[in-house]
Amino acid sequence: MELIGSTLREHMLRQPDKLAIISDEGNLTYHSLYKQVVEHQNTLLNLTGSNKKRIGLLIKEPSSFLSLFLAIVRIGWEAMPIDPKWTDEEFDHACNIGKPDVILTNSHRFCDDPMFVTLQDLKKGNNEEKSYQFSSLTDFYVGFTSGSTGKPKGFTRTHESWMKSFLVYEEAFKLSHENTIISPGPLCHSLSLFTAIHAIQLGATLHVSEFHRKHVAERLSSEGIDSFVGVPTMMEALMEELISMNKTNDSLRNIIISGAGWSNQSKDKAATIFPNATLYEYYGASELSFVMYKVGQAGGHQPFPTVRLKVLDENMKEVNKNEEGKLFIDSPMLFSGYIDHEEETNKVLTSYGATVGDIGFQNESGEVFIVGRESNMIKTGGLKVYPEEVEAILDTHPNILQSIVYPLKDSYWGEKVVCSILWEKQKEELTLQQIKSYCETKLSPYKIPKQIIKLPCFHYTKSGKIDRKATIEGRTFGKDEKNE
Repeated sequence: MELIGSTLREHMLRQPDKLAIISDEGNLTYHSLYKQVVEHQNTLLNLTGSNKKRIGLLIKEPSSFLSLFLAIVRIGWEAMPIDPKWTDEEFDHACNIGKPDVILTNSHRFCDDPMFVTLQDLKKGNNEEKSYQFSSLTDFYVGFTSGSTGKPKGFTRTHESWMKSFLVYEEAFKLSHENTIISPGPLCHSLSLFTAIHAIQLGATLHVSEFHRKHVAERLSSEGIDSFVGVPTMMEALMEELISMNKTNDSLRNIIISGAGWSNQSKDKAATIFPNATLYEYYGASELSFVMYKVGQAGGHQPFPTVRLKVLDENMKEVNKNEEGKLFIDSPMLFSGYIDHEEETNKVLTSYGATVGDIGFQNESGEVFIVGRESNMIKTGGLKVYPEEVEAILDTHPNILQSIVYPLKDSYWGEKVVCSILWEKQKEELTLQQIKSYCETKLSPYKIPKQIIKLPCFHYTKSGKIDRKATIEGRTFGKDEKNE
């Protein structure tokens, strides 16, 4: 089994002048990237000794971040990316969980803290490659869950889990060393980080950038990028920008979207703006890696290669086709576990398979449909409603950009199903009765929202998902409500 970063020397020898990383900070060929990574490896060993370490990375510049990340993991240590936008509370929470031995930074803000080492203060190592022996089951990465329903949990991943993820990613999305890939966004987020490390492992060319819609739109038009990886909110903003520029894009061949549901309405728009692109949408989780995906307007997902999926009832028995239950998977791509949370880890890695509490069903054709997350379930009048199922219907209306469905305590229903909506620009806001009429042929009556509540704004996690907790807590009452 290969290890993360193990192909770097081969790429340096076979294609030394090929651009590995293109960024605003500067470009790196595979030859210059390899030299930089090896130098960093020896620098780290000079700094801390040869025993395995967990190294925090508080680095904004993407090329520097990636070369340091690769250096850390190629010597068998663990890298812990730190988001520069974290608040002090979020930073303290992450460090209390992850407990890094050293934090590397290029900011002098922390120069008085002995845990921090600035890149300028590092004594540079030589560029002599050495051999490091460690298992593919060695943990190499410390990440954090999105925290959309509570405080983020820290987790670890092994080399093997990502290497096997790389293989199914390439097979499902038809990617190779010939691709030119962009996944805009901070590399401290796992979606962008995974895409970046995979591109380098593959020997492809990687564009790295913060997500600024105009900047990314211009790069797509001028740089020959053929593969875009991001979340639905990025794609929507990017398409709005291209529409405002009165442009379409013929060079993009792959659009790979994750992080939240991608509506068919948005896919229709993407098919017009990117006429030569294949549209992929996939579902995964920090704990499970890749679970399932679909191509174009397909109704349901299909499991990724090597993933075996089961739908179990409350008694842990497999249900019939088209019958709802909890999704469990067997997969070689799972996380190692939550840090210092054995009980929570055991809730995911069970004897029946791995699960994060998704509820869904599988039809006769093997397509999988996710109904919702068990922890988000609303119990109204003794019946179960999963907000994600209702949101998926609401979001198909041409006047609705995005919706969020949640419960309100109610003396009659116990919990009442309500919704808040972001409306498409220049489209009319619907009344509650219009919402009900739209939903009545698509949802059972008890699932249809009984109230629309205006929100001052929608909140999102740093990875682009709706932050349910923060958004719902921002709701207002009184004259702003539209009652039944």
